Amino acid sequence: MDLRIPVWQFVRIMVELERRASGRAGGTGSVYDEWRDAWAELDTRLTDLGDRDARAFSDLMMEQEVVVSCRSSHLPEVRRTADTLVRKMKAEVRNEADAQRKQDLRFEIRELETFARGLAKRQKKAPNDPGIR
Repeated sequence: MDLRIPVWQFVRIMVELERRASGRAGGTGSVYDEWRDAWAELDTRLTDLGDRDARAFSDLMMEQEVVVSCRSSHLPEVRRTADTLVRKMKAEVRNEADAQRKQDLRFEIRELETFARGLAKRQKKAPNDPGIR
């Protein structure tokens, strides 16, 4: 199945998966391994835009989506990662003094929670859907 993920969420998820993957041997069958090429391409593009075009960087990060193929067996891993990010950001909100940063984090939390709920629905449906690998 294909997942459409806003770029900023994909970045958050991949950074978290990358953090977990460091120190592990490759070829673990994780969603990180499946999405690594898309991540590398996007990271290169974001780095390039960040160096030369702030407006295009912002547009890509906040207004665009990544479409990645996702096995139904990977949905739980992606959902757990989103849930982990939400917990970390909620802790960050509690310790954050800057009002704008708190507001930004709350927005991200709401969006990631919505994403995780959508994954949960797909996960429940996946075993009964022969079109989902």
